[in-house]
Order: sequence, then C-alpha cells, then structure tokens
Amino acid sequence: MTIEYAHSVKLLHKNDEPIVWFVVTMFLREGKDGFSMVHDRAPGFFFTEEEAVECITKNYGDIYECGYYNYALAQPMKAGLYHSLHEKNRWFRAEWAKKDAHPQQASYIVTELSAPPKGFERVCGFVVG
Repeated sequence: MTIEYAHSVKLLHKNDEPIVWFVVTMFLREGKDGFSMVHDRAPGFFFTEEEAVECITKNYGDIYECGYYNYALAQPMKAGLYHSLHEKNRWFRAEWAKKDAHPQQASYIVTELSAPPKGFERVCGFVVG
C-alpha cells in the first residue's frame, strides 16, 4: 500500500472507525419480468442514513426526474476497495401518482422494499466496486 493511499484512507476515519456515507442511486427498470435495467444514476450522497432516506422518500431535487426513474437505493459506503456495505442497502420503489401533472407538481408513492428488486439479490457495489 502506498503512503498516499494509506493517508487518504486514514482521513476517512474518525476515532479509528471508518466514516460511512450513504450514496443515493436511482434506477430505471423496464420489462414484463421487471428485471431489465435500462439506466442508473447516483445524484448524491449523505453522511447519515436518515438524510439519504428522506431525500428518496421526499424526492429532493426531483431525483425521480418526472417519473423516469422507478427505483432508488440508499447504499452505505466506506473508504477502500469494494467497500459497499450491501447487507445494509435500503431499496425503494416509486410510482408517479399524477402522470398528467406538471413536473413541479408531481407526486410519488414511494415504498420501501423488504428485499432487493428481482435480479439484484446478489449484486453489490452499484456506485463503487
């Protein structure tokens, strides 16, 4: 391990514990089987799980892009290689409640899923890794 790498990883620790942040990732999935992933995007991250979940459930910054994305993931991460904490992922499905509404008045029904969407059960590291 190089000194530069070791130093940068150490900066992402507090009291010798790794700092965990939560990346919000959006997914568009289509297909009758619900498995075909068409597009994904990670619009941001937060330092608390609560903020990431609030962003997803309240559609901050129109992260669903007027109904384009229909799934969201709050994924905890820490510094290093392949360090997603996938066992603590929180998945959400969004349905656009008013498809004929003006985009600024769009409302969504956001439901937290008890398990990853079909096909993503063994996938981890959506943003990094």
